[in-house]
Amino acid sequence: MKRQKVITILFSALCVLIAGCDSFGTNDSLKLSTVNDITSYPDLPKLENGRLTFQASADFNTLFDHLIENQDPSDLEEFEANIKGFVSLRTITNRLLYEMADDGKEDEVGESPLDNQEIVRIVEDPILELLLNQDGEIQISDSVYKVTRDYVYGVTAENAEILSRIQLWSSRPSKMHTGGDIKIVKVDRSIASEVVSKSNSISDIQGRGECWVSMPEGPRRRYRLKGSSWINNWGFTRTFGSELEVQQIKKRGFRRWYHHRVAEINMSGTFSKKVDNEFDVQITVHASIDLTKYNAAEIRRTHERDRGKDDILGANIDMTFYALKTQDPADEVTCSKTRSWNW
Repeated sequence: MKRQKVITILFSALCVLIAGCDSFGTNDSLKLSTVNDITSYPDLPKLENGRLTFQASADFNTLFDHLIENQDPSDLEEFEANIKGFVSLRTITNRLLYEMADDGKEDEVGESPLDNQEIVRIVEDPILELLLNQDGEIQISDSVYKVTRDYVYGVTAENAEILSRIQLWSSRPSKMHTGGDIKIVKVDRSIASEVVSKSNSISDIQGRGECWVSMPEGPRRRYRLKGSSWINNWGFTRTFGSELEVQQIKKRGFRRWYHHRVAEINMSGTFSKKVDNEFDVQITVHASIDLTKYNAAEIRRTHERDRGKDDILGANIDMTFYALKTQDPADEVTCSKTRSWNW
């Protein structure tokens, strides 16, 4: 990769100095518009009982599609801030992933009651994660959904109190959760294993659609790059996307993986889909992705979604993930992976 140009070095150094350049770089080829301000959206959902409430599926679909076109992290944060009293699942999870002191001091690392655990997102998609409250709940029309790691539970609004007894990490529906008053759908991820490995070995934790690579170690911490793509069906929506993460872990004591900001990260590749055109002839459409961030730990991108009507007949995500820990070329790592569905 030709990443050692003088202008890149100067720009990266400037980002570090101003301590806030955690946005997509100038080569974000999918940024559709800078004119569309999220605050101008006319029909923000209501907040009822701590969850976002949409009057109809059409309102949910319209907002979701709008957020796909405006999914820079600052856009998503602004959206949440405009709904007073709302706390999203995205915000809660990000706090867990970033809560360790990331000040570059190898010997000053905070501890957490969640140490020795692998923090995996309940919901991979950043937009769906934003629209769910901290309990994983959302209301669309008269249906209230609770999204856990493995299952989606649906009830009528009048029976929503049932959902409070369901844990976000429930691995299987219990007898308490069965019956005519609640519908249960297993989240379809099409991955090799649902088991989260406790091993630090890169080879032990790769799943289908994921790639991992170790980065140069520090005196007291290990670092790694993780790249993954998802094609997930949550019953009421299916989304397609990719994520890059740079993580760190202490070598001794209480340990778990946290996010770690590095000089530069990049996610590039192709999202392809099979659809029927206006003449009901199946065609394949390709979209290029090239996203860069500086002084950052993560890039998450929703490439597209299917509203549950099977408009998308098949998909393939072919992505390469890159990270430069410092400006030293020896700190450069990369990995690639493909995830397919009906391809």
